[in-house]
Amino acid sequence: MDIITVKLLIVPCDTGFMRIRIAPLAAAVLLLMAPYALSQEIATGYAESVALGELQTFQFLKQDRQSPDGLADDPETEEFIRNQLGGQLVAAGFRPVTENPDFYIAFYAKTYLRASHDVLGYKTLDSPLAIRRDEYDMGVLIVDFVSPDLKSAIWRGRADKAVNQKNAEKSVQKVSKKLVGQFQKDVKRQARQSKKKQ
Repeated sequence: MDIITVKLLIVPCDTGFMRIRIAPLAAAVLLLMAPYALSQEIATGYAESVALGELQTFQFLKQDRQSPDGLADDPETEEFIRNQLGGQLVAAGFRPVTENPDFYIAFYAKTYLRASHDVLGYKTLDSPLAIRRDEYDMGVLIVDFVSPDLKSAIWRGRADKAVNQKNAEKSVQKVSKKLVGQFQKDVKRQARQSKKKQ
């Protein structure tokens, strides 16, 4: 599977979070590509009012999972994702604690069926020879870092990836690493923006 690098644009929005958008040209290119060419898409946002660089300790929230959360009936996958995220955070220098964390972690996951269509040649200019429809499973993992008072998300990461049963665990490992890596980039980005404002 090819990995596609996409230029991301960061734009402020009125919710206090930064949004990351795919540049229009890149979006047009992605729409023309086959679904399997895109390995994964990561998007993040954070509250500008919270100093992300000061966060050092974390704790996972106990979540009462209900449908449509894909983990509602899958405690093994929930535990696997928790271990992957926790392991990546520890590897990045964060510490798990059992009380008074700098932030809590909540996460949600689901798979859903996606389809793509491709025209396979033409009999005439206005009559396609055949249209191929490919269906595949798309997985989404949403990770929220929540304020200690549990009132607001201070950072959110979302990863979308084409998955199948054979690569599900490897996908979770890669996505967890990329999400934590993107959080670290957001910490640095926020620090740079803070310096510019001074």
